[in-house]
Amino acid sequence: MTTVRQYRIGGNPNGGGGGPFGMIGSIIMLVLGLLLAYMVVKGVFTLLFWLSPILLIAGVAIDPNGALNIGKSFIDISKKNPLIPIGIVILSALWFPVVPGVIGALTGSFLLSKYFVKKKIKKVFNQHAPQESAPESEEFVEYEEVNEEEDFLTLPPVEPKVEPQKKSNNEYDNMF
Repeated sequence: MTTVRQYRIGGNPNGGGGGPFGMIGSIIMLVLGLLLAYMVVKGVFTLLFWLSPILLIAGVAIDPNGALNIGKSFIDISKKNPLIPIGIVILSALWFPVVPGVIGALTGSFLLSKYFVKKKIKKVFNQHAPQESAPESEEFVEYEEVNEEEDFLTLPPVEPKVEPQKKSNNEYDNMF
């Protein structure tokens, strides 16, 4: 014979309402779940913080023009609204490992992905470009003159067909 066991966290095992301490197990599970989520998020941000210099250096080394374009756009944004760089500095100072790590990791990842996408686009366009095997020389293509008739594009006049109006039984239509 098989024994079925059910494990409940909190509440009354008989299915009725529980006592005042019946939700303690649920609250403990909620706290443990939030703690686990915090640890995972903290680990991701720590990883981004440590990888950000590597990603940034790799992105700048592979695509220096992209880094200059990002710098120019940042300068343009700061000219339009000077509060943005001030806000970034304040956020970086308040949440030191998080904000600089995320900004650095995102910037480096953006530069790397932009480089690889540009490389792939160039490869695709170069496949479809005409191949130049020999230097171009001045050769003329033979052609044949075509005599066109003068009435080539002359169309007969089109007159619209006039349809007689149908008599309506509606008194309103008969007024016009």
